[in-house]
Amino acid sequence: MQFTAERKNPCEVALHIKIEEEEVSKAFDKAFHDYATAVQVPGFRKGKAPRPILERYVDAEKVRERATSKLVLPAILDALKKEDLNPYTYPHYEGDLAVNGQPFEFEATIELPPSIILGPHEHFDLERTVYTVTEEEIDELIGSQMSRYTRLIPVTDRSAESGDLAVVELSLTPKDGSEPLESREFIVVGQTFPWLDEQLIGQKEGNKKEFETTLPEDFNVESLRGKSVQCAVQLHSLNQKQLPVLNDEFVAGNLGYSSVQEFREHIRQQLAESYAKLSNSLLRDRLIDQIVKSSTISIPPELKQRAFNNSFRNFKQRLEKEGSSVAKYLEETKLTLDEMQQILENSAIERVNRYLIEQELIEELKIEVTEAEIDAEMQNELSSNRRDPPSRNEIISLLKRDKLYREMLSRASITDVPESSGKSDKKQVELDPLDPEALTSETIGDPAPAI
Repeated sequence: MQFTAERKNPCEVALHIKIEEEEVSKAFDKAFHDYATAVQVPGFRKGKAPRPILERYVDAEKVRERATSKLVLPAILDALKKEDLNPYTYPHYEGDLAVNGQPFEFEATIELPPSIILGPHEHFDLERTVYTVTEEEIDELIGSQMSRYTRLIPVTDRSAESGDLAVVELSLTPKDGSEPLESREFIVVGQTFPWLDEQLIGQKEGNKKEFETTLPEDFNVESLRGKSVQCAVQLHSLNQKQLPVLNDEFVAGNLGYSSVQEFREHIRQQLAESYAKLSNSLLRDRLIDQIVKSSTISIPPELKQRAFNNSFRNFKQRLEKEGSSVAKYLEETKLTLDEMQQILENSAIERVNRYLIEQELIEELKIEVTEAEIDAEMQNELSSNRRDPPSRNEIISLLKRDKLYREMLSRASITDVPESSGKSDKKQVELDPLDPEALTSETIGDPAPAI
């Protein structure tokens, strides 16, 4: 066998391989024998028929395919071994088939593992945004807590207003004679369709109104979209939300605090702790981004594709949990599918780059964790009663990353910047400030094992 290897880029090598006709003939003999032992020739036991007769019963093209497979993979692996190269993905070949009795030449492009050349990482100048808890934020979270204790009070002394909760009997009869729709709906007045809200506001319980309208193109019943209909709507019942009065008696009886002031201070402390985690999380991001920008990173196509697939799947699942879909998201954002996929791909590659730099630094700095540290963290996770606790390997990875960032941040000159200079960061990070898990950085899984 003869071959040449040409590096197309740090993560791909092109092999040109030539196999002598003697080796090709041996591969065809083996391929033919494989089929011969499985073919039944009348008058002969399996594998005992003379070859000239057997060839009439064996598909010659199948023999060529099998002989080619016997030639290609061993030749690729032999060439990679001689070049001291480790493939990132399992080599596969799509090309011409070998011909018995003739030399076989072919080319194959092989993906190699990611290539990382670290940039400077001895010292960093970083800014840490310091967030201030405002009274408005405390009020907003208290309002969220109080909404859990909302009561519905029947409305009998006035007509419907925006924000009321109503049960309505709705009848929609298309003018084209198609199937009508009759349903009972629980709605929030002022938050349905404008044509329906206009008819409900000002009506009293028991009232019925009939009118004509053209249903919008985004109506929830597809068969009625854009159709002219005769509509009848009756206000069956009407209720209004009533929030409890926030006072010491309420928080003591329902929330477990002795006073409103103590409740507010608890919320303030939770927000302060969450914003401190947010500040440190963003500080880590800025540190690793500095190293990523100064480093040279090459990623094999397979890893890029896998990272994108994971991002797209996770994004789709998140939309579905929210009762939405990719189609609705594209409609709302006015993005094309290609534009959305490009955004997800860029984000996926950014996460891959961060992950690879982290792993390279962990290896360079010889970051290790002890069994005691692993056991302690596993015990913490068990006591937290999380529905989906991390595995042992995930815990090891998280502990190593924490150690890495502590080491790298110890090399940094950090300047605290007031929130007024970094509000955009606070707005861009989508999280529940009382949910510390929302502050966990995303990482990708380990690259595919090399063969």
